Amino acid sequence: MPEQSAYQKKKAVTDALAKLDKGQKAQALEELLVEWAKNLPRKGKEYGVETGTGKYAQRLEWLTEHWGTPFKVEKNGKESNALRRMPLSGVLELLTLFCLNVGDSQEDVDSFRTLDVDSELGEKVASGLSELKAANGPVVAVTFAAFKELQRLAREAQTGGAVEGPRTSTAILEKLAAILQATPGVKTEKEAEAYNVRRAKYDAKKAEKKQPAS
Repeated sequence: MPEQSAYQKKKAVTDALAKLDKGQKAQALEELLVEWAKNLPRKGKEYGVETGTGKYAQRLEWLTEHWGTPFKVEKNGKESNALRRMPLSGVLELLTLFCLNVGDSQEDVDSFRTLDVDSELGEKVASGLSELKAANGPVVAVTFAAFKELQRLAREAQTGGAVEGPRTSTAILEKLAAILQATPGVKTEKEAEAYNVRRAKYDAKKAEKKQPAS
């Protein structure tokens, strides 16, 4: 069978897409993006972007977990925490909008150093990228329940409380806790509180802008 021309390939894809509903198209896009991410970088090769490490796909995967949504599940009468990843298409949408918002910058001097951080989107992406940088290196996924248990043991060891099981080095617990705090999807109480403060400020600014001028 002769190879299809570029026109024939495009027509075949167009015809196939026409048969899909909105949900199926979204799923098809997600599958294609996952495959696309595995081969990053492509265009970047022309500009000297490092290749062959797979780090870009790993970082995108990290963000799908970091920006995921925690939820509770019940099994055999026991409740536990789980994490629903953000679709890769959602991650790319946030990153793209964050970068494109530079066009709204009111700075007198052109600068891409801060981009848009004076918004909920800007705060979400900027903080996510900062934590991604802090977590640079291999990331080991653990359940939220395991993370919480480690935090409990660390607190008990640090305060001199009784820690169940064999004697455990406080230094080791502190080091493990620091590593796990960079785990995608895991938010400490301090991080959650900081986010709530930033969100409250953003909501206040938004409400102030909506008030009619006196």
